[in-house]
This record gives sequence, structure tokens and C-alpha cells, in this order.
Amino acid sequence: MLSPLSAIINGRAQHDGVNANAPSHQRPTPTPFQKTIDIILRLQSKSLLLDPPDMLRRASPSSLLAPTNHMFAGWELVEENLFLSLDKDELFIRITANDDQLLEYAAKQGIYLNTHPYSFAGGAPLVYSRAMDEDLHRSVDSFLTVYPESVIASASAYSVTAKGGASGARNATTRGFILEAPDRSRLTVRLIRESLRFGGCGIQIAEMKKRKTLVRNFFPLHSSQHSERLNLHQWGSLMTMFSTTPLLQDNANVVEYFGEEVALYFLWIVKFTKTLIPLAAIGFVCGIISSVAKSTNSAGSTQDVAGGLFSFACVLWGVGWNIRWLRCEQAFAVEHGQDAQMSQELVRDEFEPTGEEPVAPTDIFNMKFDVPLTLRRLADGSLVNLTSNKTRRLLMRYAVAYPIILLLTAAMLTVMVLLTYWRFQNPDSNVVSYASSALSIVASSGFGWIFDFAAEKFNSMENNRTESEEAAQVIGKNFFFNFFSKFFTLLTIMLWPADVGSRPVDDAERLDQIEAQMLVVCVVKPMVQNIQEIVLPIVMTQLRIRRDFHGGSTFRGLVSLVTREEIATERVQVEAHNTASVSREERGRSLWLEAQMEPYESTRGDYLEITLQFGFMTMFAATFPWSAVAALVYNIMEVRVDAWKLLNYHQRPMARPANTIGAWNAISFFIVCVALATNGYLIAIMGRFRDAIDLNADSDSEKYQFFAAVQYVWLVCIFFLFATVSRNSSITQKIKAKQALLTNFATRKRISGILKSQYELKAGTGVLSRSDADPRMFDVNEV
Repeated sequence: MLSPLSAIINGRAQHDGVNANAPSHQRPTPTPFQKTIDIILRLQSKSLLLDPPDMLRRASPSSLLAPTNHMFAGWELVEENLFLSLDKDELFIRITANDDQLLEYAAKQGIYLNTHPYSFAGGAPLVYSRAMDEDLHRSVDSFLTVYPESVIASASAYSVTAKGGASGARNATTRGFILEAPDRSRLTVRLIRESLRFGGCGIQIAEMKKRKTLVRNFFPLHSSQHSERLNLHQWGSLMTMFSTTPLLQDNANVVEYFGEEVALYFLWIVKFTKTLIPLAAIGFVCGIISSVAKSTNSAGSTQDVAGGLFSFACVLWGVGWNIRWLRCEQAFAVEHGQDAQMSQELVRDEFEPTGEEPVAPTDIFNMKFDVPLTLRRLADGSLVNLTSNKTRRLLMRYAVAYPIILLLTAAMLTVMVLLTYWRFQNPDSNVVSYASSALSIVASSGFGWIFDFAAEKFNSMENNRTESEEAAQVIGKNFFFNFFSKFFTLLTIMLWPADVGSRPVDDAERLDQIEAQMLVVCVVKPMVQNIQEIVLPIVMTQLRIRRDFHGGSTFRGLVSLVTREEIATERVQVEAHNTASVSREERGRSLWLEAQMEPYESTRGDYLEITLQFGFMTMFAATFPWSAVAALVYNIMEVRVDAWKLLNYHQRPMARPANTIGAWNAISFFIVCVALATNGYLIAIMGRFRDAIDLNADSDSEKYQFFAAVQYVWLVCIFFLFATVSRNSSITQKIKAKQALLTNFATRKRISGILKSQYELKAGTGVLSRSDADPRMFDVNEV
């Protein structure tokens, strides 16, 4: 089976000739055309299949005497054979690799691949080799021959043939190793990105894409045939927005099409939404009690009791959710072999090593290497470690980046506090109220732009080694800033001194203000945001298409969009098996249209959106019990909208491995800790919950004693939750036990003997035929 990816190379020609025989210091900088030829030659050197196939031709002898900027190493581009954009400034290349190429590379590099679940590895990831594949293949054959009824289940879940065909004559259902679409994507990218010394093409696509030099984009191609077979179109349909289909979607299908990182996000939001149902039921009851009390003018202690009970349930639910997710995360990592995948994560193209050190066997046994791994295997099989200055990286991170970010955040908070003070000084002036709100938005946006610029520069200066390390730093910095910018208004209302301003504001009025803000944040804003998420991808995709159609003019593209000019945007689906049957023009047009889709670079924005929702819901639960109901409705819509966008209006994301959601786990626990304090303050200091339980606590000291008591009750309950449910889930333990049993030589030998006896018994009674049996399939070798 082929692994289609698309590379988009941009850049206009420069009309200066190049003399290849000139000394290196006299040679001009290679032109985009020459760099493009170099990339094509590197891809062809690894026998990767390129479409169009005839982009290059040997330069004629007369051309070699007067080389131009269209030539490189004796080759020149054939412009009439290229897939070009309508404005002629982008070149599209479809890159494919078959299974034999990828497995050969995996064997040379010692790549981990998941094994068949019915093999004697039990689905555990192992380093691929042809010999191991044959051994595992025989073990799968022995099981499926004796128990042929298992072939149906095996084919539906693991058959590569059932998902589009595999190279070679071997039936992929009984293959020892499982080579799924994410594995193909990762192996193809590794083959392209790894340097020539390490067996790859040496094309630093990620760095060129980030710096916008030559390569504009690089992404796997969508396959409607593949997604329909996995039932993903129904999953991502907006026609049944509020159906339960997204919550019941088989996550293995999402893994197969989008890769583990995206699948882990959808598993996270689906589990979060399902876990939210009982809390939403409690919030619904408490919300009705609160609303009835307010409508009958009996608000006060009754309303505060409803809010207090909901906040108590919400905080405990938040702790329980975090514990449950850690268990789900561990099960996902074990089931999909992600710990092994993360151990072989690629070093970033942008990483700048200070040197290379040969790795001796004693270094591995004594663990003298860094994590994340920066080990690389040379063509001869030896290992080298790409070294870097760890002290410099830590100093840049903790002595430069975080202090400056802290100063930026402090500056933003200072401006916001001054604007709030201005508002409280003039509480009855609508002009001041609107002006301060508008200026707060401008200040938050301005500081946000400065922060995004600074954070990107700091991350590049830190010289992070892998994408996971880079992501952790980006998430940490972004959430630190977003926490203060998003929650500042509510925290200010809650904590602003009553005697600062033209008139004092009592606690009841503050609680009403927080409730009004929560209504906007939890109900109005998310719905507007969901509509925006549906409309914006359509508009941006159409704008890109029309801008390209009109020669790259943004203004003419915008006019075309407003006037609804008719432009054919239907895309012919080009699959790996029908490339030859589709015309060259249609193949190029298909790549051009898919390139206009919005790139999906990371799941960080999606995690941030739901994490902020989680923060508002838990930190201010005492004031707005309806927040859980609103979050449940919104999340059901969000799963559907995110799936729809990814399938229809985003480029197919790279299949990145993921064994954890990373820094989001720590952030989620941090929010629960803050929620302990904020809800305790809202109940004990500001609310009248204490009056409802006949606790006469009127003085400040008595209020804070009650606040401390509330914290202790919560902490005892949290300790109880951790003590009872924080261990691994049963499915995780079962998968690990299965893999441990099946990789034990004595167990495998015993099982093989039982299978052979069962086979002989069934063959003797005529149930099975001996004609198709491999006489070696019951052999057991040491792993």
C-alpha cells in the first residue's frame, strides 16, 4: 500500500546563471529552481514514487555549456510536466512509498512497530526485522488455522488488505507486524527528514516550512475511500449535530486515519463529555433551585446552598476526572504501543547540536544518554548521540524566558487593574464602563500579540530537542499568560477591596456580577465561537482558492468571494490505486485544492479551549450551577464540529505519536487546586451558605475559620479518591499481562503445543484440511 503525502514548494525563479565548476566561494546562492531539483533528486535516490513522475530531464550538451538557474547537477525542470498553482508560484509533488520500502528502512533503523494481537508478541511493539516478522507470522497462522472463526474479527480490526491493499502476496491479516496508516506516514516522514548519514533523504522539511523558505507545506493527503471505510464521514457530519455518534465512535478508527495525537485529543474530549453527564445532572437540579429561589424573591441562603452543593460536587468531580483520565491515558498508550513510539521520536530539524558522541554499549547499560532521546543510528548500525549545551538551554528557559514572560504578564495585569480602578471610581457612568471594557480588550489583545511573538522567539532560542519537548514549553508559557488574561475579570470582581471606589460594593452584588459574567462566558461566548468555527474554515478555504484563481491578489479574491463568483472547487479523489486512471490535469488540480485547506499544526488550541471551559466551570462553580449543563451541550457540538473540520476543511494532520496529553494534565490538576480556594472563598467569605446551616459566623475571623474548614473537608475527600481509584485501570493491567505471558518462551512453547494438538485433532476429524498448512507454523523460537 502506498503512503501519499503532498509537498508544496514555493518561490519564483531568479534569473541568474550558475557555474557549477566555479570555486565554492564564487558560486552564487542556489535559486529556488535549483533547490527544487535537488529535493526531487534526493527523493528519487530513495526510490520514492513521485507524481508527476517526469518533472526532470537530462540537460542537453548545449545547455550544459551555458547553465541557467533552471539547471542543477545536469538536470533541468520540465515546466509543462509540473503540477503548478494557477498563479504559477507553487509546485505540488505527491510522494508515495510502498510497504516494502518502508519496512526495509524500518529494519535498517531498528524502528518499533506494533505486532499482531494474535501473535506470540500479543500486540506489544517490537523492533522490526524480516526474521522476526516471519516468526510472528507463523504464530498468527497457527492460531488462526486452529481457530478460523477469529479471522473475521482480526480482519476487521487489523487487516491492511481490508483497508486498501498491501504490497506483496502475503495476506496482511496474518502478518506478524501491523503496518497501519500512521506507521506509514511516520516512516515516510522519517525517511525524508533524516540526514543522508542516517539513511534518509536529508530534507529538513519542518525547518523550511517553519521559516517559510522553499517549502510552504507538507501533509498527508485525505482519502475519502479510507475515511468512509472507517465510518468517519458519519462521525464528522453536521446534519445530526446532537446525536451520540461522536461519543460512540471507535477510537481505533480515528487512530488509523489521523494518528495517535489527534485520536488522543478526541478520546480526551469524549471521555470528558461522558464523565460530565452526572455533574450536569447535579448542576441542572441546583440551577433550577437557584433560579426558582431568585424568581420568587427568596434568593439568598437558598441560592447559596444550591451553589455551595454544586461547587462541592464540582471540585470532587474535577479530581475524579483527572484521576480517571490518567487511567484512560495509560490504557491508550499500552494498547497502541505509544511508549515505544515516543522513545524513537525524531529530533527537530531546528535543533542545533553542539557535536556528536559515539555511544558505547556501556553508555546504554548505564543510561548515559539524555531524555528525550537524541540518539541516531548510522548507516553501519552504530549509534551516535547529538549533544547540546544543557546548561545554556536551562538558563535561557528559566533565567531569561520565564522572567520576561512574568514581567509581560505583570505589565498586563497592572494595566487591567488601573482600568478596573477607573471603572470602580465611576460606577454609575456608562461611558466609563464601556470605555474601560473596550480598553481592557485592546490591552489584552495587544499584550497577547507581544507575548506570542516573544514566546516563539524564546522557544527557538531554547533549542528544544524534540517536538514533544517543544510542545510542553509552548503549552506552559501560553497557559501561564492565558490564565491571568482569561480569568482576570472574575477574580477581580471576587477579590477587589470593598472600600476602593466611589461607593462600597457588597458581597451579594459581587456574586450577581460574577453570575452575569459566567452566563456570558459559559453560554453566549461558546455558542458564538462554535458558529465561528463552522463558518471561518469555509470562508478561509474559499478565499485562498479565489485569491490563487485571480493571480494571488487578496483584494480580487475577496471581491470574488463577496460577489459569489462561480468557480469549480470539486476535487477528484486520487487514491493510491487509481493514480494512473486520473488525468494529469485532474491530479494536479486535486493537489492544488487540498493545499488551500487550513493546515492543522497542533491540538494545542483545542486542548486550551476545553481546559479554559473546565477552569471557568470548576473555579466559579458556586455562582453558576448551569455551567456544567452548558459545557455538556457545547462539548457534544464541539466533538462534531472538530471532526467535521478535520475531515472537510483542514489538511490531514501528520500522524504524530502520543502517549500522554503532557502538560495539560498538570494544568488540569492546577485548576482543581485553584478551584479549592476560589469556591471556598465564594462559599465561606462572600456567600450566605453559613447562615443556611445556622453557623453564626459574622466576624472576619469566623468566616476564615469556616473557609479553612471547607478546605479540610475537600482535602479529606480528595485524599480518599486518590487512595481508592488512582491505580492503573484493569484494561491496562490485562494488556500488560497478556503481552508478558505471550513473550515468555515457556508459555509460548506450551501454547504452541496445545495449538498443534488441537490442529491434529480437528484435522483427524476432517474439520480442517492439512493441504494449506505450513509445517513450520507450530515452531517456537526464542525472541
